[in-house]
Amino acid sequence: MHSTRVGTGSDQVNSSPLLSVHNLEITLRTQKGSRRLVQEVSFDVAAGEAVAIVGESGSGKTLTALSIMGLINSRNLAQSDGSIYLGDLNLSELPDGQFRALRGSELAMIYQDPMTSLNPLMRIGKQLTEVFTIRGIAKDVAIAKSREALVGVGLPDPDRAMVSYPHEFSGGMRQRIMIALAMLLEPKLLIADEPTTALDVTIQQQILALVQVEQRRRNMGLIWITHDLGVVAQLVDRVIVMYNGRIVEVATTHDLFERPLHPYTEGLIGSIPKPQDSARKPLIAIPTATSAPPTQGCSFKPRCEYARDICGTQTPQLTQVNSRQVACFFPVQERS
Repeated sequence: MHSTRVGTGSDQVNSSPLLSVHNLEITLRTQKGSRRLVQEVSFDVAAGEAVAIVGESGSGKTLTALSIMGLINSRNLAQSDGSIYLGDLNLSELPDGQFRALRGSELAMIYQDPMTSLNPLMRIGKQLTEVFTIRGIAKDVAIAKSREALVGVGLPDPDRAMVSYPHEFSGGMRQRIMIALAMLLEPKLLIADEPTTALDVTIQQQILALVQVEQRRRNMGLIWITHDLGVVAQLVDRVIVMYNGRIVEVATTHDLFERPLHPYTEGLIGSIPKPQDSARKPLIAIPTATSAPPTQGCSFKPRCEYARDICGTQTPQLTQVNSRQVACFFPVQERS
């Protein structure tokens, strides 16, 4: 039913992917009409594989993640097309009650700001043990497992942490607690939505290392959501680049950094400072969009120096180029 993929972050070949997203579409409905915020998004994630979804704010990466978690369906915002499979289970058709049972045990998410995700009125221990007790696990076992989880993410004093409130910790410590909370039930898939954005560089590297160690140790599938390509350079096996609700490029991390094919990806990588560059070449700047993206053709056209007439009339589709995919009529290799 699903395509076969070799997970580059795993030593095993999986007959079917852990996660399969096919032709995902998310629509916002307003009094003025409907607008597709995400469209034609398809990708797989294998068990043990680490994948990044990157793009600027508004590219649709977080909406895609929330859709996988079943957290966007409302009167105005909903998945309007496509399917999402976790193994052989169709998440898109799952009743809310069954979906809630999957969160934590099969798939989990680390959010960007732990202070808005943790309950400020509950002690950390209560928030952790509740994950177990609502599933019928004895309280003493829940306490022991919760304390063990805090030790696992490097909390220096887990006993103190258990009786403390979220505001008593630094941002880095709160994010470690969020990681412990997300992985309490050993989910098969972990989604991390820009969890290091508000942290300083040193703490950011600690959190990246922690997630990488836990992901490999548990052989989890990992989706890392970020706008910063520099963050994922050493963290993931494969990168999915999104722009204006569509996937514009998919490649292994090495191939993407070695030679990006889409002009947008080229700009993202070119804007990363390189301390080892003694020549100190000027960073690449992607032109600012002066108006809303066009309703037809390539949405990146107003910001693309390589755009031609066809870019304004036809929408480029993801095309296989060797071992990667790109949605561009004039990819980098054809301009060389």
